[in-house]
Amino acid sequence: MMFPNNLNSSKEDEAKRKYEETQREIEGHSRSDLSRYVVDLLIAGGLVVAALTVLMWILYL
Repeated sequence: MMFPNNLNSSKEDEAKRKYEETQREIEGHSRSDLSRYVVDLLIAGGLVVAALTVLMWILYL
């Protein structure tokens, strides 16, 4: 009777370990995705500022 409980417990431990590992991976990816998003926003903002600067320079030349 004790053997199935031990087997079940080891399966639960393995499932819990895999779940925690997956959660860590998801958190890691979401952080890197967020930082990538922020970098993309900064680049886009810089391009908009550069384009407006050139446009103003051409208009007021």
